[in-house]
Amino acid sequence: MNIAVIIASYNASSTIFRAVSSALKQEGVTEVIVVDDASADDTVGVARTADDRSGRLKIIQLTENRGCSHARNVAIENSTAPFIAVLDSDDFFLPNRFKVFETLTNWDLVADNICFVPEDGFLDRTELNIQKFDPSFTKITLEDFVTSNISRLFRPKAELGFLKPVMRRQFLDDHGIRYLEGVNFGEDYDLYSRCLGHGASFYVTSHCGYVAIERTNSLSSTPKTHAHLVLVQIDDALIEMPNLHSQAVKAISRHRDHSARKYRLRTVLDIKKGDGLGNALKQMLTSPTHFIEISTDILIDKASAILPKKKADSGTRPLRYLLDGNRHAQYPTQTVPLETL
Repeated sequence: MNIAVIIASYNASSTIFRAVSSALKQEGVTEVIVVDDASADDTVGVARTADDRSGRLKIIQLTENRGCSHARNVAIENSTAPFIAVLDSDDFFLPNRFKVFETLTNWDLVADNICFVPEDGFLDRTELNIQKFDPSFTKITLEDFVTSNISRLFRPKAELGFLKPVMRRQFLDDHGIRYLEGVNFGEDYDLYSRCLGHGASFYVTSHCGYVAIERTNSLSSTPKTHAHLVLVQIDDALIEMPNLHSQAVKAISRHRDHSARKYRLRTVLDIKKGDGLGNALKQMLTSPTHFIEISTDILIDKASAILPKKKADSGTRPLRYLLDGNRHAQYPTQTVPLETL
């Protein structure tokens, strides 16, 4: 396929070797671009040890930390392959990840399923038993994509913003699309939404080829208060895109309202933590509607916290998948020895 894998890294010395190695082992990968965002550890040195001497690895070391979006843009500009695949420095590709995409034509973005592995149990594993899913493709719309990122009470959401698609460089260039710099939460949601808003053909399969290591302290798992406001601002800009379908505009508006509600809740909780309950109540009472919303959300959070949770040994904890699609009955699992990655 002639793919450039781009990896933005920051203080990733413990994981970058596996990420780079898994990318270099993929058929069709002609470039692996690592952009180190001014790490304080030996990320660059470790990345170099993963070099297979094929001439495909390029490492760029930035002198100023400017965030993941900037690092990814630098990687895009320093690569030439017609297809671009993003790999986070904590994560890795499963063997032959891109082979399933070869059957598809006329696409601008194509993504597969993601297997989430808790960080605290990863070192206890010697192998991963990856579930097989139906490898067929589904085309998603902007409305589908945005709606998937809105959580629903007691129903898990398949946040398609977590997807790591292969992207056609020509489409990105034709529409002047790059990662929104200065944004380190929601940058994928923003870029994919803008692609879809410009008419991208975006296909998704439940076949799994990407493994993401879940860190409990990551921004995506515990977003800060300001991150929700950033999502509101992203949606405000998306709504202004020309020629959007009315259903897409409605979905973006719902997502905006959802993010704004989370921002109001987090703001009140921050005030309570810093300035006390009295000041938090004053903030809640500035709007009767917001008072009801925030009170309801607090009760839901407290109820969720006391619900019994399944416990399992960290090394044998069941794997979680972003897309829990139709499981492939003929080949239920694929065993991947971690030492080969």
